Amino acid sequence: MNQSIPPGADHNLRPVTVRCKQCGSEEVIRDASAVWSDSDQTWELAGVNDQGYCDNCGSETSLAQRYLGTDGEDYGAVTQADLYDSEVDAKLQERRIFATTQAALRFWQREAVGVMDEFPEDDIASGDGKMVPLTGEEIDTLCESLNR
Repeated sequence: MNQSIPPGADHNLRPVTVRCKQCGSEEVIRDASAVWSDSDQTWELAGVNDQGYCDNCGSETSLAQRYLGTDGEDYGAVTQADLYDSEVDAKLQERRIFATTQAALRFWQREAVGVMDEFPEDDIASGDGKMVPLTGEEIDTLCESLNR
């Protein structure tokens, strides 16, 4: 009865839509149950039923998750392999590390280059004072080479 997105799902980078398996419509609904929380004074989602209903074709139906592109284009079905495949999880983790590294470099470039001794990270950037940290231009070059 309960369905949730698995923790390893790649939905952070690949948005999905839910469609009727019979007619492909996005006009689908699902029943859910909620429980009252005395402490929060609100209803909290307890579960979502597996079976869906399509307002377009008027039938009870199984629902299909489909990947969406940034332009809204349908990129195909979300498969169990996508959700649980360790290679997908590893690739996602690599992309996350890459993106965070580039963001950290750009942040360092914007906030700290030329303003030494104000940040604890200065010791890291200078190898504990044994070398000169990268300049803004050198960070630009590094980021460009990482993007190739």
